[in-house]
Amino acid sequence: MRVRPSQHDAASAPPYRDRILAPWPSVVEPVADEEGGRTRFCEQHRGRADFRLIAAEQDDELLGFAWGYVGVSGQWRADMVHEALGTDTGDRVGGHSPEKVVMGTRLPA
Repeated sequence: MRVRPSQHDAASAPPYRDRILAPWPSVVEPVADEEGGRTRFCEQHRGRADFRLIAAEQDDELLGFAWGYVGVSGQWRADMVHEALGTDTGDRVGGHSPEKVVMGTRLPA
């Protein structure tokens, strides 16, 4: 059984949204409001610059995923990274902060 990695941009990522949220509680945190989680995490991040989703599948099962985008000033994580690294980092990275947002894998039973 071969694992198939695939890359998706914002336009081709939506079919993975519900599949990603299924293992979410075990790899990230519990989601009390699943529809809110879909909007807050998946859709909000999918709308950001240079969004990419990497999915690893075997047969029709999602084994793992990672997504990221380019952060900009005014976004919580981008501002936190900029502050932690110092005030001159914006010039070094063109005012942008590449981010890994979420990664998850399904653990064998």
